[in-house]
Amino acid sequence: MGITSSKNSESKIPEYPHLTLSNFPKDDDGETITLSDGRKMGYKEYHYQHVLQNPIPFNQELEIENSENSKEFIILLIPGSPSSRLFYFTDDIKSFCKQKNIKKCSLISYSAGGPYGLAASYVLGKPPSPLNKKGKNKENRESKGGDIEFDSIIKKSAIISSVAPRDGPNLTSAMPIKFKLAWWLAKNAHGVLSAIAKYETNQFIRDPVKTGRESNWLPSDIETYENYPGVEEMFLTDGLEVYSRGQVETVCWEYSLWGKDWGFKLKDIVWYGEKDYTTTAAMGQYIAEQIEGCESHFAKERGHLLYFEIWDEVIEWLISN
Repeated sequence: MGITSSKNSESKIPEYPHLTLSNFPKDDDGETITLSDGRKMGYKEYHYQHVLQNPIPFNQELEIENSENSKEFIILLIPGSPSSRLFYFTDDIKSFCKQKNIKKCSLISYSAGGPYGLAASYVLGKPPSPLNKKGKNKENRESKGGDIEFDSIIKKSAIISSVAPRDGPNLTSAMPIKFKLAWWLAKNAHGVLSAIAKYETNQFIRDPVKTGRESNWLPSDIETYENYPGVEEMFLTDGLEVYSRGQVETVCWEYSLWGKDWGFKLKDIVWYGEKDYTTTAAMGQYIAEQIEGCESHFAKERGHLLYFEIWDEVIEWLISN
């Protein structure tokens, strides 16, 4: 991905004295756009030069505009909504693309952003709707160009290390006991899981580095933290951004997705690390089995942070015909 590796250098655990709650939230990074219902969505644009010199925040949806004359990344921050339904974000993407005059795009979703990306791909990546005899499609909208209304926006979608729907087999068998318990609570006692999440949030706010390392430094991912400087700081920064904006309830709602039906069928592409113990390979296998014509990839000896190592491969696939 073009991030300098420290594998051969003397490793030293970095300190981040600037990562304190008093320095967040930050309002000087990126831009905002007003959605059709008045809410604001944050976004930031990057021009693609194949090799990225710094990590990109990846716990948000990452949308790629791809045209003949330009290629650029647009990171979309998931805005809050009255009910936090998955399909609200689909409407947000439609509103954003309309205002930015984006006709076609590709989409990358990672980890807990996977359900949002899958929902958006399900709706906005659908093939055109055939018209009935009255010249209208199933949504009762008239065609503006011949026999078919071309209203799909997303042409390709990459889902990386995503959470899977609850009904797959053996989804948690490879997880540490902590994550197994969280998944069980999501389905059977979500209130308890929310209380635990709020407690951990308070711990993170008081000491983000200590809490982040206790929570995120899994054996399968330590090598990625060591080899890609900036990844850990990115995680910590994103956490402080979320919690300083009072989005704890949104995080708790996202946890509830682990234990409920998502309300749509899967249609996408997925990449997984076989040593991922947070969103397991079994989740990727289950998603792939549900998707007709899915192209799935499983990286041996890699964990939840394989995103950084397969970045160029994902991009090459997205921009290929």
